[in-house]
Amino acid sequence: MVPITPRTSQHLLMWCRNYQTIGTVPQPRHIRFSIGVYQITQGMSWQIASPVRWQSFCAAAMHFIMCAEAYGVSLSGDMPETLEEFPEATNAPWYDLLMAIGKAQQQIIYHPSISSGSSRASRFSERHLQFRLWTLVKSCFAMTPQGYREQGCLDEMKILTGDLPEKP
Repeated sequence: MVPITPRTSQHLLMWCRNYQTIGTVPQPRHIRFSIGVYQITQGMSWQIASPVRWQSFCAAAMHFIMCAEAYGVSLSGDMPETLEEFPEATNAPWYDLLMAIGKAQQQIIYHPSISSGSSRASRFSERHLQFRLWTLVKSCFAMTPQGYREQGCLDEMKILTGDLPEKP
């Protein structure tokens, strides 16, 4: 796998799908979700106008896309044509973000692969999981300036594939 500049949302979806399937460090789907949450907390800890902050939010969005792919939930119908078309947040959407994390986590817990044989599996809704993961992707891109989203995703791809510059 090699990093690509995601010129369209479909390029990003395809790369994330391939990485989750054949990437150098495939993760179980519930771990992929946890990595996305971790990336949000990393982004929150950096200064407001920092490229490292924005890269963390792009990384979170990518991990939530990979999580959706691992659960067989398609986000392609909701994605705009380009990453720049996601609207920027006027305020940090923390409430929406926290609610989406909690509700998506609930669906992951209810997933039949985790809750088989219990009554919790009957509460699983693929539609709810799809909606919550989509809300997370949308919120993470909204917290990243439109002009930095492609670069932020490319930087995360380089990290995931180990395509980093040599240290002097």
